[in-house]
Amino acid sequence: MLSKRVIRLGKKAISPILATLLIIIIVVAAAVLVYAFSMGYLGSLTGQAGRMPVIDNVQFAGNQIKIVVRNKGASDMVIDAVYINGEAYEVTQPVKAGESEVITLDFVWETSKSYKIKVVETGGLFYEGEYTAPSVKPAWALRFDGIDDYVEIPEVLPDEGTIEFWFKPSWNGDDGAGHTLFDASYGSQYFFIDKDSGNNLRWCFEDSSDRDMQLLVDGTFFEQDQWYHIVVTWKYNSNGPHEIYVNGEKAGSRTYTVGNKPTLYPNPRIGFRTIDYAASSGGADGVIDEFRIYNKVLSQEEIEQNMQGNVLTENLVVWLTFDEGQGGTVADQSQNGNDGTLMPSYPDNCPTCVEGYTP
Repeated sequence: MLSKRVIRLGKKAISPILATLLIIIIVVAAAVLVYAFSMGYLGSLTGQAGRMPVIDNVQFAGNQIKIVVRNKGASDMVIDAVYINGEAYEVTQPVKAGESEVITLDFVWETSKSYKIKVVETGGLFYEGEYTAPSVKPAWALRFDGIDDYVEIPEVLPDEGTIEFWFKPSWNGDDGAGHTLFDASYGSQYFFIDKDSGNNLRWCFEDSSDRDMQLLVDGTFFEQDQWYHIVVTWKYNSNGPHEIYVNGEKAGSRTYTVGNKPTLYPNPRIGFRTIDYAASSGGADGVIDEFRIYNKVLSQEEIEQNMQGNVLTENLVVWLTFDEGQGGTVADQSQNGNDGTLMPSYPDNCPTCVEGYTP
């Protein structure tokens, strides 16, 4: 009888030594990969952490949005994109570490509407927030830099009249510097309003025969960033009186005989002098709003009425509200077509739109 021999084939086991070596190799390789990934990732994070964009403030002005971006990181950055409700705007705005910059975009915004605004720097880091436009579009004014900004208007100054405007200086009245607020001087005849280096508020003009009417009052009342209502009156071919009003009160008056109106500058200037003559060389350096010229001498009651916002519309020659908020032209609201032009070069070098006076 033949017996069956059963042969069992078994799997050959891996030796303990080889197994240990394989485990070591796998662990080392994994460690190398983890280290490389970690160093690269952390290095990336470290580099990016040096640039940290933050939106500090959003201003809705005229037909523009002004975004104040701060870099909270330790490295300089460049903002290269802004998104408003998903619409992309390409920009190139460097922002140094720890500093802020303003990004201004032309944008027709709607009152009371919310906008999602995102700023993105070149490395992809971003900051996003939601900002609501004001419920009403505020009144605007023009900020004059005091260097060479001005608004020019046609020469439509009457034989007798009134100039009035609101003014907020960026200086104090005792600063010892000259600031021209309005000038129509031409040739050897002057016609201007300024605060001179002697700290006097001056209202000066000449007639065609070079007779000088000069009225000076103490100008040290001016305080930085405070609004003042300034009014001057005149009468050619008479003895006046010629007057200065400040905030509705008569600050100075002079009875002085002058003859005919002279030829004045073809385009008088608000905020800067026309020629190098009698007016101060420094510009207004402040904010001017609601500039008006009348072809009559306003009474004190009428001046007070205008101050309160109830503007007298009869006898208006020029009325510039500066409420456009954009563009290089300011419209004459007197309907006489005596529009003003922002100078000397729009939009790079000229008065800028800021929040105006509200009675």
